[in-house]
Amino acid sequence: MNGITNILLIILCYLIGSIPTAFLMFKWSQKGDITQEGSGNVGATNLYDLTRSRKLYMYAMIIDLLKGALPILIAIKVFDYHGFYLFIFGLALVFGHNYSIFIKLKGGKGLATAAGVLFVLFPLAVPVWLMLYFVSKRLINDDVHISTLVALFVLPLFVLSTPRVVIEYFLNLTHYVVVDYWEFILFSVMLVLIIASKHYKNIKEKIQQKLKESKELKEKQNA
Repeated sequence: MNGITNILLIILCYLIGSIPTAFLMFKWSQKGDITQEGSGNVGATNLYDLTRSRKLYMYAMIIDLLKGALPILIAIKVFDYHGFYLFIFGLALVFGHNYSIFIKLKGGKGLATAAGVLFVLFPLAVPVWLMLYFVSKRLINDDVHISTLVALFVLPLFVLSTPRVVIEYFLNLTHYVVVDYWEFILFSVMLVLIIASKHYKNIKEKIQQKLKESKELKEKQNA
């Protein structure tokens, strides 16, 4: 593939990732704008919170997973891509989901789409990611945003602590994807940063709320 084709495919991946699944489902089912309702997040969780429909939730989750998995699988099987560009395609898909060009750069938090990308490239990361999330939620903090961030930031550490031969084995287990180990490490870090950028606002609000509650408690004690 030449340079222009690669650039066009990166843009295409961004556009595919930008398809706002939950936004379209909410508009279809409720005739409303999900970015103006609930948390404003364009993802399956906010869709469920607003509609209480498990069916819509599952449809949105599955479609967002497929948005990540299918383009990577097609790039491998049909276009015979390997290594570096697969990681760039994966990042473009998740970035598109989080910052969709179709809804003024709003979007979801990227977890389902990222899971779809990882499920094709590095299946071992998905159960490890889920395990880290539930352990964090149980032992550290019950807040979904904090637990997600803990799991996300520990994931690259898990990758770094795993023997290189194991990483390369799992990367090449199904698709014989020729990759560079350090490119995969960089991909993991970039993926974490893209997803974490969507949780920053929630964490900031939680900290401000805790500080406010602490201040009010001190004022009551001193009164």
